[in-house]
Amino acid sequence: MKIYSSDTLTDFPTPSKGSVVTIGNFDGVHLGHQAIINLARKIAQDNKLPLIGMTFEPSPERFLRPKRAPGILTPLDIKIKLLEQQDLDHLIIIKVTKEFLDQEPHEFVEKILVNGLNVKHIIEGQTFNFGARGSGSMVTLKDLTKKYSIESHMLSSVTAALDKPTQTAFSSSLIRSYVSTSQFDNIRTCLGRDYMVAGQVVSGKGRGRKLGYPTANLELYDKLQLVPEDGVFAGYAQLGNDFHEAWDQNTKIPSAISIGRCITFPDGNWQVEAYLMDHKVNKIDFLGKHILLSLVERIRPQQHFTSAQALAQTIKSDCQTIKHILDDYESNPRKGVTS
Repeated sequence: MKIYSSDTLTDFPTPSKGSVVTIGNFDGVHLGHQAIINLARKIAQDNKLPLIGMTFEPSPERFLRPKRAPGILTPLDIKIKLLEQQDLDHLIIIKVTKEFLDQEPHEFVEKILVNGLNVKHIIEGQTFNFGARGSGSMVTLKDLTKKYSIESHMLSSVTAALDKPTQTAFSSSLIRSYVSTSQFDNIRTCLGRDYMVAGQVVSGKGRGRKLGYPTANLELYDKLQLVPEDGVFAGYAQLGNDFHEAWDQNTKIPSAISIGRCITFPDGNWQVEAYLMDHKVNKIDFLGKHILLSLVERIRPQQHFTSAQALAQTIKSDCQTIKHILDDYESNPRKGVTS
């Protein structure tokens, strides 16, 4: 997959024979997004045309309303890796500007789809909108693209029963609500994988090591990434010298993951930290390493302990609980899949 990043398409070589394109924020790259890309890939293969994905950094909503925009599910590095798994030929990352967002729907079609990408087929979901003020819908798109002999394809939402008797359409906003409330089974149903957070290891206070449980303290790649409610979680860690190495790491280390402020200590800061449950790994100096965390289940909220010894005893118990959870998780594919 070739990646292009620009606020215009000047660096992108327009395909002479045409292209198949799908456009979206793709936050989460959930199964609904994947269904759209799957259809686009089939159309591209049937017509022997390159498949192009276009996404935005930041999202138009975050650019226009930074204080009101929701947290993101997939920081750009993770999004790129997930889209790469979808076998796109090209990924265009639009660096969002006011000028780009001010294009009227007809300008977007002419400048981007026709002149920039030479699109022959465009595939989108039923809630797709584009152009200034989001004024273009799928109906608008179909009307405008007819003039240029571009075929517009609309795919209905992917649905599942989830926690309701009726079918619910997958969406990034739905998944955000599940992340906020640690509903990991529903998250896996929507994503087809575990929810992931990633960052680089930074210096901590060293308390975990003194307690016998050295932790890796993460500075998240994107502070706007949505994380679950504070608590302790069962999950896995992938460790590397950079993000790409961590992502490609085949070894996934069972881990006890803490999110939130350690309220036992008065100077405890909010943080994401992980105790990697592997004695050999824990001899490594984590500082500066990169870690990708996959969250499986929340086991308890943050708690106040009367002493460091009481905290250490609870961590020991947590690790035993987490081992049982992950053993069961690995033997029960109905609970989801790790990435």
